[in-house]
Amino acid sequence: MSSPENAEAGKAPVQGCFVQALILVLGLAQAEAGLEEIVLEPFAGNDQLDFVSRDHHGTHAVRIRSTMSMFLNSQVMALAETLELAHPAGQCQLHLVGMTHPRLEKVKEIGSVRIRKREYDMEAMLDEAAVAIQDFSRKAGLPARTAEQSRATAASLASRLGVYLMERRVLNRPALLELLQEGISRACP
Repeated sequence: MSSPENAEAGKAPVQGCFVQALILVLGLAQAEAGLEEIVLEPFAGNDQLDFVSRDHHGTHAVRIRSTMSMFLNSQVMALAETLELAHPAGQCQLHLVGMTHPRLEKVKEIGSVRIRKREYDMEAMLDEAAVAIQDFSRKAGLPARTAEQSRATAASLASRLGVYLMERRVLNRPALLELLQEGISRACP
């Protein structure tokens, strides 16, 4: 039988995926590279989230994996291999949110997959997402928000991302910008 504590612990990696995804998607929406399309894959509940973006430089596949335990070398090798096999012609990034085994400390690439690592620190991730929301809001001409409002907006958007990702979504740049603007406006009117 699972306890409420175990249920809460299971939510944490999922939240890490969603906050990290929000940070990356906000960055893509503002990138100078000219995002043409983003495909958000359905969240399957395995503490992993995938998306593929396309711009004039090509295709970029991103897998975000989050854990409250430790990423082991063999696990990361397998994740990188499956990502590279799924997107052989694209640029691939594997974002690991959580502790990594010391053997992975200096690993920056596995095959053609770039490895990005960060500790699981929800407070720091929400702060980073809040700054990204403030930047996005300013550039989109949305009303200014306090740091506290932006942080609350980040938490709200990350939570709503899970509901939104119940099915595969394909968005062009204008649709992504509209979705983000609407989400930010609704989260903190």
